[in-house]
This record gives sequence, C-alpha cells and structure tokens, in this order.
Amino acid sequence: MAKKKKIKVAFPHMGTISIAWAAGLRKVGIEPYIPPYTSKKTLSLGTKNSPEAICIPYKLILGNFIEAIEGGADYVAMITSPGICRLGEYGNNIYCTLQDLGYKANYIELSLYDGIRGLYNFLRDISGKNDPILIMRAINITMRKLIFMAMIALFATSCQNKEQTTKAPITKPQITIQGGRLTPE
Repeated sequence: MAKKKKIKVAFPHMGTISIAWAAGLRKVGIEPYIPPYTSKKTLSLGTKNSPEAICIPYKLILGNFIEAIEGGADYVAMITSPGICRLGEYGNNIYCTLQDLGYKANYIELSLYDGIRGLYNFLRDISGKNDPILIMRAINITMRKLIFMAMIALFATSCQNKEQTTKAPITKPQITIQGGRLTPE
C-alpha cells in the first residue's frame, strides 16, 4: 500500500513565527516547509516578479513564497489583518501574482482577528482531523513557543540595552503577561 504524501505548508520569514507554526503543524501531522533563509536570491525573485515601486518587505515575502513553492510546499500561508501594507494588502496581491506566474500551490490567509478559533479551524481543515484535544494541544504548543520566543527577544534587548548604557552585570529581566501582552517590569 502506498504511503500517503504529507501536506507541506510554508510561512514567510517574519521574525521567528515560522518556528512556532512548525511545531503546531507537526502536532497535527502536517509537514511544515520552512523556506530557505531570506537571501539575495529571495530578494531577486521577489523584485523580478513585483511592481517596481512596491516596498522591500513585499518583495521578500513574495520571494519566500516562490522559493517555498519551488521547494515543494503544497500550501503557502500568510497572516493578515484589516488595514494597509503587509498584513492588510499583501495577501491578495501576492496570491494574484503567484497565480499569474503559474504557481499551483494553495494560498491560505490567517486573519489575526479570527484568534484561537481561526487557528483551530485552520489546523482542523488542513489536517482533516476533527480531534479537538489534538488541535488544542497544537495551538497550546504554538502559543507557548510564540510567548517563549517573545521572552527571549525581550531578554536579548534588555541585555543589549544594559551593555550600551552601563557596565553593570547583566541580570534576567522580569517579564509578566498583562492583558495578553508580554511586558518587562
């Protein structure tokens, strides 16, 4: 019996978010496809296939998606929200560009305003699994990794600031979660 091919889902490089997404996708049996790190080739691909006056982040995300599709990704996913620029307008433009270029990967948008419910529906639909416990575990892993990486970034920033302002020993910053936001104390 032939083994069923795993679906590969790619996200563009936007900070470290692809690390958290990869963990959640693996939990539900989906293979994450992390495109190669952003490089001159990424920018070249995006620039070649973008309008001249569009900004560099658009070109980089488009280049990430082209590299992911050429690398075997079945789906490319973009985080969106209402508004202008990256999270509001890139999605539709990138989708149309990929279609015009003849790429056959499926395009998915995940709206920030859909919250946990949107993430739940995305993981359920893409995995084909209707197991609430499994999907909530995947969301838990994703969120924990996002929070942990945010804490690391805050700590690193704190260390850099202390090095620049004083020669005092570096201490661990106190970080709390207030109203769903990480804040240094």
